[in-house]
Amino acid sequence: MPTTKPPAGPGALAALSAQGRAYRIACNRASRAGQLASVASGLGNGMLTRCSVAPELQILQDKHGLPPPDGMAAALLRSNESRQSAAVDTMYPQLLQTWLPRG
Repeated sequence: MPTTKPPAGPGALAALSAQGRAYRIACNRASRAGQLASVASGLGNGMLTRCSVAPELQILQDKHGLPPPDGMAAALLRSNESRQSAAVDTMYPQLLQTWLPRG
């Protein structure tokens, strides 16, 4: 199975190996935009965040025989200058709520 190398680390590739699934790295992109372009052009499958998946792409799940993805670390940063911004003050908690695990 051709795949793109996830920029976040080897977790997805280790999961494929643990399954005994053969794969080859078709391309290695350091950025999300580069990986998205590689997947969209048909070079291979890739690990993307759900919000990055364009409508023309298909989300592969366990029904496709793939292992579930590991969790992902994310950070929400703001500059000292943004502490004076009402727009950032409004947006910041909404982003946190969107990204926090639901349960």
